[in-house]
Amino acid sequence: MEEWLQTEWPELRVWLTSVTEQWATVAVVGPRSRALLQQLTAIDLSRDAFPFMAIREGDVAGIAARVCRV
Repeated sequence: MEEWLQTEWPELRVWLTSVTEQWATVAVVGPRSRALLQQLTAIDLSRDAFPFMAIREGDVAGIAARVCRV
């Protein structure tokens, strides 16, 4: 976005703020990963409620999180 702002829309009075450093990624993988994670969240992680490539927002161990099934 920063490149487009500088090269394509230099007349715009817009400021961009990167929030990448505000997020962390934790991969929980393995045959029992769903059962382990389910103990830490109220998000329904069942196969029907949380299909492949789905994203859910909620708390995990009391921390606001986005959970992705990939």
